[in-house]
Amino acid sequence: WEWWWKMGVWCLRLKVENEVIVVVVVVVMVVVMVVILVVESSMEQRVHEGFFC
Repeated sequence: WEWWWKMGVWCLRLKVENEVIVVVVVVVMVVVMVVILVVESSMEQRVHEGFFC
């Protein structure tokens, strides 16, 4: 029974870690999207200003 208990604790810990990883991945994706939007808007402004030809 001790082995099953250890497996249960390990699975629970793994599940928690997976949830944390999912949250981190989602946050990173959101940040990347925001950065891309900001870069694109600044790029468009630069294009309009004539820096990119």
